[in-house]
Amino acid sequence: MNHMTAVNLRSAFGGEAMANMRYKIWSKKALEEGYKNIARLFEAISFAEEVHGSNHFKEFENVEGNYIVASEGGFGLTTTSENLQRAIDGENFEI
Repeated sequence: MNHMTAVNLRSAFGGEAMANMRYKIWSKKALEEGYKNIARLFEAISFAEEVHGSNHFKEFENVEGNYIVASEGGFGLTTTSENLQRAIDGENFEI
């Protein structure tokens, strides 16, 4: 695998892993605020991010080692309304 491709794929894996956790946390917040359907939506998206990350990880089946992985990911727990907007913004990320 080309070096730059490997770097980008590791970064993508990191981003998917972060998104997976972020959506799980936002799902719990939505439940706390009484938004059951939004909580289910966040859980479904979390699972999709897990699948994406798993697919990236599988591409490295013959690669071992520790790497520093740079990935952009939003942090913070706000209201469900704000979390929805952050989800939209995160999925529309442009370089």
